[in-house]
Amino acid sequence: MGGLGLLHDHIAEVLLWCALLGLAYGLALASLGGLVVGAVAQEKTGVVTGINTILRTVGGALGSELAAVIVASSATAPGRPPEESGYTTAFVVAAAIALCAAAVTATRGAVTARPGSKAVNAELGEGR
Repeated sequence: MGGLGLLHDHIAEVLLWCALLGLAYGLALASLGGLVVGAVAQEKTGVVTGINTILRTVGGALGSELAAVIVASSATAPGRPPEESGYTTAFVVAAAIALCAAAVTATRGAVTARPGSKAVNAELGEGR
């Protein structure tokens, strides 16, 4: 995200950053469900997948609103379009938040999978 905020002078740069962000989000969100389900007892999978969905939705809504406020605040006058600096600032702030989240995640211990979890054991070649 920070890359898109800082390197966006040519359309090729924008397309590259958008492709990388799309790939990263796709990989992260696709694996998150399996990690969540594999970390809890089987009878709790419905609850935790619901909580996971709610938190992703709330996070997306808050992130969108924060970006909209940052971009809109860069307009020089009411009714005028936002300045480029507003978009740049929004992407840099998003990157900083993502780095903070990554740092918090890195300091937490590994999630212990429940025994017999197919979500985890499939990687090990078990459970087939």
